[in-house]
Amino acid sequence: MAFLPHNSSNVSVYNWVVKYSKMIGSFTDTLKVKSGKEIQVDEMEYHRRVDHKKRGISKDWFIDSIDVKT
Repeated sequence: MAFLPHNSSNVSVYNWVVKYSKMIGSFTDTLKVKSGKEIQVDEMEYHRRVDHKKRGISKDWFIDSIDVKT
């Protein structure tokens, strides 16, 4: 969004992300993964505000895994 005109609100973009994340999640849950013998995994803890109007921090994790052969 940094390079495009601001014609959509941040709430709209967030709602799209939530909507399509659920759709792709139900699709990827049905996939049969063919992986190699080695998988690299990385995790990152990130903190964010729970709500822009309230105090409090949500501590969450992002976990990424990559098959080095494919």
